[in-house]
Amino acid sequence: MQALQRHVRNAEAKLASEGGANLAAARNSFATLTAEKMHLEREMCGVEKTFKEEFGRFHHEKQYDMREFLKVFGELEIAFASSLKSKGEGLRPLLADLAS
Repeated sequence: MQALQRHVRNAEAKLASEGGANLAAARNSFATLTAEKMHLEREMCGVEKTFKEEFGRFHHEKQYDMREFLKVFGELEIAFASSLKSKGEGLRPLLADLAS
């Protein structure tokens, strides 16, 4: 009977020590994963910050490009209108001759 009790105690101690090792391994694994998660979150914050900066820069540059485009377009319209006006004025004497 005492041998059986001793065997049970030894088995319980063995299970407790194995469980403790598993628990320690699980805790170490959890700590490692938590540290990795924190590192990835910090990296993600850096990525988000860079993305926001680049997006803002892109938006600003596109606004500048659009302003430049509209300026050139306006200049082309003015040049075209001047060309039409000069051609129209050139036709005026011809039309006056035809009318008379």
